[in-house]
Amino acid sequence: MAAKDGVLIRRRLRIFAAAVALVLLCAVCVGAVSGEAWDNHKDTSWGSDYGTSSVFYIYDAGDLAQFSGMVNSGKDFAERTIYLNADIDLADYRWTSIGRAGSYLNYPFRGTFNGQGYTISNIKQLIG
Repeated sequence: MAAKDGVLIRRRLRIFAAAVALVLLCAVCVGAVSGEAWDNHKDTSWGSDYGTSSVFYIYDAGDLAQFSGMVNSGKDFAERTIYLNADIDLADYRWTSIGRAGSYLNYPFRGTFNGQGYTISNIKQLIG
């Protein structure tokens, strides 16, 4: 009888541990996709000279969001250089990865990105 009780207790502990892990995973996923997206704050004038320019400068989050949107719509920036010209704080807005469209990484960035020692901080990655 004691052996059966031990098995039952271990089984309940495993179920409890799995439930706690699931709750924590859900909390992380929900936190990662809540809030407003930077996609809504693109500087649509940035990159308008894509056809004629080989050098681009990113000064703020709006520029970075437009750059991301351009790559994600098929502009690969091959043989072009992007310079980050300031530290950028994304303020925990949701961020769509550069090179990602939908749920597939099907639009690669093929240019050169030079961060020049600047940083992009407080990125909240979209999941899924």
